[in-house]
Amino acid sequence: MAEELTIITPEKEVEIKQTVLSRFDTMDDTDRDALIVKIRGDYEGIVQALIDSAKGSWIEKTVTAKNNKGLEEKTSKIYQEKPNTDVAMYLLNQLVGKPKETQVMEGRVNFVLDV
Repeated sequence: MAEELTIITPEKEVEIKQTVLSRFDTMDDTDRDALIVKIRGDYEGIVQALIDSAKGSWIEKTVTAKNNKGLEEKTSKIYQEKPNTDVAMYLLNQLVGKPKETQVMEGRVNFVLDV
């Protein structure tokens, strides 16, 4: 089995995001229904990907080599992506609930400075 490693440059990532987001601008009810079915079909994988992203997932490389005992797969960690704090906040809000309102306190504050 050949070694596969896909590298997405930051420019390519931006291009992919723009393509996906532009597709949502033109979605109709049929598209949304199809998307819901697709998401439900891979719900566990999507949730696991969110958790991995929030924690900062490792990018791994798997190499298959032939030796005396047959084929052997060896997986090694290449680098770790930074944790995605936006995803982490989203997951925490789902767990504990997002605040429904912001409280603002107004009042007079007096500072006394000794010079």
